[in-house]
Amino acid sequence: MDEDDNKYERGVSTPPAFPHQVSVGGGPDLVVVGVAGERNELRAYTVEGDLAWQTPTPADGKLVGAPAYEPRTNRICVGTTGERVVCVEARTGDVEWSRRVFGAVEAAPAVDEAEVIVTTTAGEIYGLATDDGRGLWRASADAPIHCSPTAVGALTMVLDDTGRLYGFDSSGGVAWSSDAGSAILYPGLATDGKRAYFVTNRGQWGDELVSADVQTGEQRWSVRTGGTAGGNLPAVVDDTVYTTGVDSVAAFAAGEVGVLADRERWRWHPDGSVYGPVVAADGRLFVPVSDEEEHELVALE
Repeated sequence: MDEDDNKYERGVSTPPAFPHQVSVGGGPDLVVVGVAGERNELRAYTVEGDLAWQTPTPADGKLVGAPAYEPRTNRICVGTTGERVVCVEARTGDVEWSRRVFGAVEAAPAVDEAEVIVTTTAGEIYGLATDDGRGLWRASADAPIHCSPTAVGALTMVLDDTGRLYGFDSSGGVAWSSDAGSAILYPGLATDGKRAYFVTNRGQWGDELVSADVQTGEQRWSVRTGGTAGGNLPAVVDDTVYTTGVDSVAAFAAGEVGVLADRERWRWHPDGSVYGPVVAADGRLFVPVSDEEEHELVALE
């Protein structure tokens, strides 16, 4: 791999390119890419576009869900289809621990300095210690889960594959559950601390972005996204919710019920297809884009 291929430029940019489809995660100063192909590996890029490191992951499963970055402890966690959760040191890529779970992990974990939360296709939810991967709690949903968990304080929110929305307490007990209104949901929620946001295909004219109260699961509002999300979770930065469609990235106003028609703030259409979630880092948005011949990471100012 040439050094020039491991950088991207500021503004709307295209390098780096990858031979296989990737998933993207990250934090304030690092963009982390999970490469799924003949050789599954994690790669980390600085916000200037330099390749910081690359680390192979266990060969018994593929990387499907995006890696999650915890900057306070400098750890990156990712799940595999081989029923495994892997944690690496963010500055070096060295593997710190690996833990077996029941079911494939096909969604991004939720991670903070104390806990890693993962969901599995067996309908299991695990709370693992961030420092060594030991089990803290475990819970079960009524169906398989392809949704990333979202932690709000001591509460963990999860959508199962039937469209049921759960709130689990810190010991894995069900605090509440509600019907999200669709059996086909895109894999994840984002939160601003008071509300959770997720995308569903229940809309008559395309997908809908839905807001729900994190304490009760009650849905507060929904708005059409203007397209198909392509299986990507939204992201919340300050007062804006970002969603990615197959052919666009859109920004919507977060918050309580208001004039729904005025929620869309802007929309960007790439030269190609968006195939992963948007990641915010260093005041920019990073989006994986494909033109069917190669996969690229695009930075938006």
